[in-house]
Amino acid sequence: MASRFAPWLVISMFAFAALTLGLSCKKSSSDAGPGGEFFVVLGPPDVNTTTGTISDAGLEKIKKAESQSNLTIRMSGHAAISDAALVQLAQFKNLHKLLAPNSKITPAGIEKLKKAVPGVEVES
Repeated sequence: MASRFAPWLVISMFAFAALTLGLSCKKSSSDAGPGGEFFVVLGPPDVNTTTGTISDAGLEKIKKAESQSNLTIRMSGHAAISDAALVQLAQFKNLHKLLAPNSKITPAGIEKLKKAVPGVEVES
């Protein structure tokens, strides 16, 4: 009986590890057709938990996607960012959406990001 569920258990564990460890899950606009999004997932290793800023490694992940339109950045795991991280993200003019649940960002910080990157959507 347990052998029927073993493959699903392995798949579920891999998916959880991929989200928790912040492995990049990318879908470029060329793969997705018109209006597709390119995803960069940042996890706890990519965020300084003390300051809520994005580490150099996290910024490098994002910089690799600078040529992509419709960039979506998703914070996973316990990667909570602050307004200081929004200042860092303002340099990426191709940023389309930021998904940052459980983060310490304020409405004022979001407004500054929206002024720097018009049209960006922020979900916190």
